[in-house]
Amino acid sequence: MLGDWSDWFSLRRRQAPRVALNCLVDIEVPESDPTHYTGLTAVDVSTQGMRLEGGDDQHIRSLISDRDRAWVRLRLPGMRTNLPRVQVELRWSADTEKKYQTGWKFSQINSTTSKLISEYIEDHSEDILEEPKEID
Repeated sequence: MLGDWSDWFSLRRRQAPRVALNCLVDIEVPESDPTHYTGLTAVDVSTQGMRLEGGDDQHIRSLISDRDRAWVRLRLPGMRTNLPRVQVELRWSADTEKKYQTGWKFSQINSTTSKLISEYIEDHSEDILEEPKEID
């Protein structure tokens, strides 16, 4: 028939497993020459995107283009070097009790980087975050 109504209305946001993190992400400061970066903390990551903590609304808005996009360099724990830069799109923001949080979708990511993130998630399956329970 119609299937799961949350899928029908696109309310199920997560399309890939997310793993908890606590590492720095460098976001390029637009139009800086030479290129400067500002750091935020990655709270979780999937092959589709990531959640970051830090800054505030004004700070985040200063880092994105008019299309809500930014360039980032992600460092996964245990890796010696940064992954290649990835373009991300701001999907949501929230001022929580702890810190300002933002959700980012990878909009330009090469297959090697996507594979490295996927392997990291597989290697850290004990840190995979559960989906919020649906209310009946």
